[in-house]
Amino acid sequence: MLAVNTALPFIQRGFGVDAADAHWIAEIYLLFVASVMMTGGALADRWGTRTVLTLGMSLFTVSSLLCALSGSTGELIGARGLQGMSAALMAPASMALINASFPPGERGKAIGTWAAVSSLMIPFGPLIGGVAVDYATWHWIFFLNLPIGVVVLCLMRFVPVPAYENRHTRPIDWFGACLSILTLGALVFGLLEASRRGFSSVLVQLSFLAGGVSLVVFIFSQRAITYPMLPLQMLSRNRFMALSVMTLLLFGGFQSGLYFLPFLMAQGLGYSALESGAAGLPIALCVIAFSRLVGKKVDQFGPRVFLIAGPLCIAAGLAWLSRIEPHWHYFPEVGIGILAIAVGTGLVVTPLTALAVAALGPKNSGLASGINNSISRVGMLIGIAVMVVVLTGVFRSTLIDTMAMSELPAASREAILENVAQLAELKWPQDLDSDRVALLSVARTVAFLQGIGQVMLLAATMVMCSVFLVPWASLRARED
Repeated sequence: MLAVNTALPFIQRGFGVDAADAHWIAEIYLLFVASVMMTGGALADRWGTRTVLTLGMSLFTVSSLLCALSGSTGELIGARGLQGMSAALMAPASMALINASFPPGERGKAIGTWAAVSSLMIPFGPLIGGVAVDYATWHWIFFLNLPIGVVVLCLMRFVPVPAYENRHTRPIDWFGACLSILTLGALVFGLLEASRRGFSSVLVQLSFLAGGVSLVVFIFSQRAITYPMLPLQMLSRNRFMALSVMTLLLFGGFQSGLYFLPFLMAQGLGYSALESGAAGLPIALCVIAFSRLVGKKVDQFGPRVFLIAGPLCIAAGLAWLSRIEPHWHYFPEVGIGILAIAVGTGLVVTPLTALAVAALGPKNSGLASGINNSISRVGMLIGIAVMVVVLTGVFRSTLIDTMAMSELPAASREAILENVAQLAELKWPQDLDSDRVALLSVARTVAFLQGIGQVMLLAATMVMCSVFLVPWASLRARED
């Protein structure tokens, strides 16, 4: 995911498509991860963790090959959907496999080792994506997954049957899983299409209507069946509900804002793919460096101070980046915002994870973690879609003002507005003279950065709002 996000601005340029198509490459992956992850966890409990993990890795390897061989955005979007489905199977199955393979006294150490190894890809993912784009092609981001997948599948043959695995025969809520995909998919489709068609489009309005209807049916179905995908009674608990909304706002703002960082660096400031990927390196390093230290301090002082200080730092960093100007450099201007976000992320990740696991008590730690994990993905999924609408709207209005002042011919204005959804990759009509092209090119960069600035401001506002829920989210279990 991180490597692909770094490459997205360059994939858009390579295919010559508008921004909505480029964002679908990321959104379709998040859609299936968010809506299928809880079903993936239920499958691991029913079929066995090894079986589901092997199935997920096999699907991931095949889908990576399809992504690498894609010759159009349509093909890439379809293959990315399969990748998202495979990730939704692998993530809960891998954690469950560790949990079932070690006795209770050794599980903490095993999970810590797993988390440390997994964290190594946080800094390397964007760098790998940048190297692949700059020195080969973006296709190699996916080709590199193939040997990894083959090695893991070979090693899975030697993994013993987990000694502490308890399977169940509860039925899988396939209907709920399909409804969740339809609900989120319709909402995201409506938002992304609104960015290029407008909210008055019949297609956009129908997609919102379909999403609303499917959401109502989903809620009623989850109340009616014995073993729902999402136990709604869990959300009735004040503490867990507050934690869920906090997670939605925090990740919807924070991760959605960071999603646009490669676009800011590459399309707004002209950085290479490798430089764009390296821009977020301080964030990954702070998460790795702070995790154990913050974990110890949480045990001493409790989570509240970190759940307040972390988002405040993140919001400050995002708000700083909302002031972005075309003349900014990474050092010091962009770097100040990145550093604040990095410190805030390092402070908030560990206590938020600990709260999510403990929110429903020790008997429901897996369920609580799964729901919280899914909610964080939903926050990012919807956050990106909303911010694409904001970015496109600001870009369009700013460019219209510039065209009005430059007295462009009517035909040229219409041609530009028809393709305004390409955003920073917008091409000019061939009949324009060089002076007007130069003026419009500068205006395009300014308009794009103003749109990014509004996106970062919205992200900062969402993160700030999450702070107000900390007192309820961090209540002790007996206070709930």
